[in-house]
Amino acid sequence: MYNKKIDNRHIRGYDMRLGTDIIEIERIKKAIDRSERFRQRVYTEREIAYCESKRTGIYQSYAGIYAAKEAFLKALGTGLRYGSWHDIEVCHDEFGAPSLIITGAFKKIMQERMYTESIVSISHCRSYAMSTVIIKR
Repeated sequence: MYNKKIDNRHIRGYDMRLGTDIIEIERIKKAIDRSERFRQRVYTEREIAYCESKRTGIYQSYAGIYAAKEAFLKALGTGLRYGSWHDIEVCHDEFGAPSLIITGAFKKIMQERMYTESIVSISHCRSYAMSTVIIKR
């Protein structure tokens, strides 16, 4: 049996970080249907407008955005304790490709750690939404 201890001290200074999240769409649907407060706390006005503009897949869009925010927090490694949901905004271009706008405390943390770029991918099916975020120097 191979039992060598791995030295991962060099990882602290690497140039890129990865975060991934997956969520059940039904969980987001229930949270939104139960409480307008949840939607207002988690999503920006622009994100709400984007999701509500969808003829089908409204809740898939909400869940995808939620997963992207969670994936960003995992990539940054801070959790939500230093900022708010609104400090992470998911925007979409004319082709539907997502991007992140980072503001507030999370922007400051990225600057302190010299991270200059974030890349996001969002996917969903009928039951689940998932996202992967890479932040890099």
